[in-house]
Amino acid sequence: MGDSESSLCDGRSSDGRSSDSRSNDGATGDAPSVPVGQLWSVDASGLDPEKLGGPAGRVALQGLFEELIQSAGLHPVGDPIWHVFPGPHAGVTGIVALSESHLSCHSFPEHGGVALDLYTCRERPGPPWAEIVGRHLGHLDRPVHVAVHAQPRSFRALGAASPSASFSGSEASPLSSHGSPS
Repeated sequence: MGDSESSLCDGRSSDGRSSDSRSNDGATGDAPSVPVGQLWSVDASGLDPEKLGGPAGRVALQGLFEELIQSAGLHPVGDPIWHVFPGPHAGVTGIVALSESHLSCHSFPEHGGVALDLYTCRERPGPPWAEIVGRHLGHLDRPVHVAVHAQPRSFRALGAASPSASFSGSEASPLSSHGSPS
């Protein structure tokens, strides 16, 4: 990784400002949180099934990944990994590791849809999802429906006072030292 890539997740925003400011996240009382990135979950439908399955789907999704990565100014650390499922209506799963984190997808040709996730280690503007997805996976004569769910991610600040280790059903459960639920 070059010098320009080594600082991509150093706690600075895309404009060089420090992003380690502490804020009250509201969900954990007064405990400060530290922003650690941005997650986009994208659900697209109304797509061309021929561009979602088999070897042709892999090629179309590879082109989609390339344009999304270029558009967002991201940096792959290796080649994407693809799995083309066998069968007449089988989809394609893909993932690429980025110096900023990862981009993944799973296609559903039988439903004309694809689910995409992009996580970056700092907040940044998202790519023009609908335009890029439509160009690579859409029909020429039908509209594409793209729902983008953007979620900033944060952690409780180190050293923040923590209430007792009680968890509700909507929170992550504690793990034992062996990585299994306690």
